[in-house]
Amino acid sequence: EPGPECNAGMGKIRQGRRFTVAAIPLDALRLPVVDVIQLDCEGHEEQAIAGALATIQRCRPILSIEAPSAALRATLEGIGYRQVGRAGSMPDVVFSAT
Repeated sequence: EPGPECNAGMGKIRQGRRFTVAAIPLDALRLPVVDVIQLDCEGHEEQAIAGALATIQRCRPILSIEAPSAALRATLEGIGYRQVGRAGSMPDVVFSAT
């Protein structure tokens, strides 16, 4: 049975190596419907939400966010979201529009 070291979604970068990763805001995709957004951005959740804010406000999806900061929680509360639970034993917090 695979252990935590076999986490397929986990990547490692060797120290000292640099590379560029192309990123675009979710809002730039102009998706007509979004029901759920799951974020695990290793400390960059606030930036990811900032790039998805128009989509979130328009579509009102359920949000699952790993270890959201106090600032991110405040942002979500400001647009009518509240915490409704946790995702199992994971550190993910689930938010829903009120």
